[in-house]
Amino acid sequence: MLNMPKTSKSASDSFNENYRVLKEIAEQLREQSQHEDPDIDGLVPKLEKASRAYSLCVQRLEAVKKALDEHLPKAAKSAKKKD
Repeated sequence: MLNMPKTSKSASDSFNENYRVLKEIAEQLREQSQHEDPDIDGLVPKLEKASRAYSLCVQRLEAVKKALDEHLPKAAKSAKKKD
């Protein structure tokens, strides 16, 4: 079994929260473009918030990929030894 390093709940919540922010902003922009004139004044703050959320999601995904890369080769070698 793969033993992943324990992450704090806040790290997971951080990804989930930031991913939710990205989805909400995308939906707001999608709805706005279909039903209203664009809110140009609100666009920059939304873009800045989305950019921060995106960066945090990418950082978290890269950290998980690194952890998987470190642990999966070890797990594969262990499985081969057992065969």
